[in-house]
Order: sequence, then C-alpha cells, then structure tokens
Amino acid sequence: MIEQIIGKSQTHSLKLFTKEEIDWLEGRIFKRQTKRGEEFAVKCFVREKEIK
Repeated sequence: MIEQIIGKSQTHSLKLFTKEEIDWLEGRIFKRQTKRGEEFAVKCFVREKEIK
C-alpha cells in the first residue's frame, strides 16, 4: 500500500525499512474525506495530528 501512495521514487526508497516497520506503518494509514474527495493520511507520532 505504501508504494501506491508514495510511488516508486528513488528518493523515497522503502529499502531503508524492515518488513516489520513497513507493516507497522501500513496499519496506521487510513483514508479520510476532504472537500476535494478521499485522501490517505496517518496520525503524526509526535503531534498527534492527522497528516497527508
């Protein structure tokens, strides 16, 4: 799912993360409704705010 969201960019390579870390993050991604439609978001681990 993460690759679909960020694409397969060389800059944002998932090779930096373990399978467990990717699974942990994917479990926290959700869709939210905005004025422009649906978008993916995750809750910031520090500020506890929803971010794109």
